[in-house]
Amino acid sequence: MGFVGAGDTIGKLLSARASAEADAQNDGKNNQLRKSTIKLLHRFREAARDEIELHAGLPRDLESRVFGLFDELSARRAKRKSGGEEPPKGQGGTG
Repeated sequence: MGFVGAGDTIGKLLSARASAEADAQNDGKNNQLRKSTIKLLHRFREAARDEIELHAGLPRDLESRVFGLFDELSARRAKRKSGGEEPPKGQGGTG
């Protein structure tokens, strides 16, 4: 390997290190955003349950209608984390 080849190798290594550091920083921010979003959705879900109890005119399955997709995504994420399922084609791992 000559001088130019060594330079290319060093450039690739530095680029990989910079990408890894950026990913590590973003993971912390993304994780914090995810946690705060889940917390907000949980509070919204509790409020929806309260409203369903108070108002007989609301459909009894309103909670599952509103939060069904979130529940499904949460179940898929849990399966993927445990190694039970591959992410759907075209989607990368989100967790």
